[in-house]
Amino acid sequence: HAAMLHPERVLGLVLVIPPTAWELRPRQARAYRIMARVVRFTGRLPFRLAASMLGKATPGTPLRAMARAVVRELATRDPRNVEAAFNGAALSDLPSPDGLVRLDMPTLILAWQNDTAHPIGVAQRLASLLPDATLVVAENDAAIRRWPEEVARFLDSIRRQRSKARARVRRRQVAGNMHASPIASLSRP
Repeated sequence: HAAMLHPERVLGLVLVIPPTAWELRPRQARAYRIMARVVRFTGRLPFRLAASMLGKATPGTPLRAMARAVVRELATRDPRNVEAAFNGAALSDLPSPDGLVRLDMPTLILAWQNDTAHPIGVAQRLASLLPDATLVVAENDAAIRRWPEEVARFLDSIRRQRSKARARVRRRQVAGNMHASPIASLSRP
């Protein structure tokens, strides 16, 4: 949303596992509101139970590892903050598709498959809407582990583009100063 309000202040976007959006959002929002109510009435209990059921076994995929980490973290947080986070998530959505097509900054979208809260279809639609988007879909754990490298390359490319643009501006300024009148600098007071 910040990029929609002030696109001139944004050099690029990195969107990591975009959530449900648009027509898919109401169902996910409903799930978040239910979780907020459960937390209001039971506190941390559901997360503590889930964390103990998950045990310490090594998760099979990064998605499971993340889910386990989130559950363990929620089991330690103030229930009022967790409830507020779920209610906030229920109220949020991505900007409208009509607005997204106007964002022309470079965008890297990192997505994975088989996550109903972060469907690949939303990532694909974002990639089709954003004029300068690159979509990277992780097919396996190794691909997810390469995401930091993907982000670093993307940010380096933005830095290089910005440096080139600044150099062009400096060259134009120098060229403009060379055409200044030499008579003005020689005149006496």
